Amino acid sequence: MKIRLISLTPTGFPNLALMKISAFHKACGDEVSTDEPDPDKVYISSPFSQYKNACDYSKMFPDAEIKYGGYGFSDVKLPDSIEHLMPDYSIFNCDRSMGFTTRGCIRNCWFCVVPKNEGNIRKNSPVQEFHHTDHDTIVLLDNNILYYNEWFMQNSDYILKNNLKVHIESGIDIRLVTNENAKRLEELRHQKRLHFAFDDLKYEQDLRRGIELLEGAGIKKRDLTCYILAWPGGFDDAWRRQEIIWKEYGIDPFIQVYNNSRKDPSIRKLARWCNLPQIRKSCEFSEYKRKITTQKKMSFSENI
Repeated sequence: MKIRLISLTPTGFPNLALMKISAFHKACGDEVSTDEPDPDKVYISSPFSQYKNACDYSKMFPDAEIKYGGYGFSDVKLPDSIEHLMPDYSIFNCDRSMGFTTRGCIRNCWFCVVPKNEGNIRKNSPVQEFHHTDHDTIVLLDNNILYYNEWFMQNSDYILKNNLKVHIESGIDIRLVTNENAKRLEELRHQKRLHFAFDDLKYEQDLRRGIELLEGAGIKKRDLTCYILAWPGGFDDAWRRQEIIWKEYGIDPFIQVYNNSRKDPSIRKLARWCNLPQIRKSCEFSEYKRKITTQKKMSFSENI
């Protein structure tokens, strides 16, 4: 059987589900590729719903069986017989090992699809299940990796023992930081900055406690980033949260503009100022707004 895989995901980020499907079909003796012109079966996967009606693949491959997956299409999950296979990293020339040690999340954030699609948190796989020995980097895709503290410690034991670099893709839940896991986070070799989110002032005190525990464990402020969600009409709230992170703790904030917040000019300006450290560190936001306004007026005058 000839299998074609189509990944509708951001450039540079391999599709984990398709890599596992590739491993399954290759084990069955099938031919698997990303460019087979006349396939018997096509797997199409994306985490983004905008691709759902972008193309009619049944017309492109009229003689093939077509299967759709990923949260962009449905909440259908891989069967355990495929979920727990070592991914076929070669199919996308992936030089990092990646996987979920846990699935689901304990939070119920209004903007997040994880609770709906994955349900409550549960253990999924040990790191050694998806770590290819040719790789020196592990990408952990967990949505709330610190919830099972002992499980996190066991998996990070493996990472340390094998001298691996690690990237925690979804960041950490700052509310679940303890003395023990803060010290372990400091011991790990992070491929990128360690990041966390501050999306609600309701957990400000937990946030402060978590940051202080991370700093107490020896993690430098320059190695941290805080993501701050901003929504339409939520300028004052987003401003206060970034002010706590930047002014009080000296940690780089990053404004995440939620969907139609892009139509809110105050949110757009705050994001541009906040997300470019060279601008944020050189002038206050009020000064930045004045410069932007002046530039627009000058540009308008020149066009008259």
